[in-house]
Amino acid sequence: MNGSLGYNDKVQDGFYQLWGVNPYVWDLCNHKEDSGRMPALESLRAVDPRDATFDVVIVDTIGDTCLLELKEKALDLKLKAVDAKKLAEHLGKLVCSAMG
Repeated sequence: MNGSLGYNDKVQDGFYQLWGVNPYVWDLCNHKEDSGRMPALESLRAVDPRDATFDVVIVDTIGDTCLLELKEKALDLKLKAVDAKKLAEHLGKLVCSAMG
């Protein structure tokens, strides 16, 4: 709920992050049935994007074939890496070319 990830956090499939808090999101995050947790993805999908004042980023390699391809390229680079410095350089170039 603090809106940030630490260096040791691992982002798993199904991870999602909210940006922008409005009364609707606050209500979802404080709903008694959810015990104050992040709203369920199904609850967020029920919101009409035209009515939302927040963005949701979803990490889902099952539904996002481009993300899966990027992950596979990164793993391939890891296997071919000579050392950590070269791996970091190649990963940086991969991310820049894929995401700007």
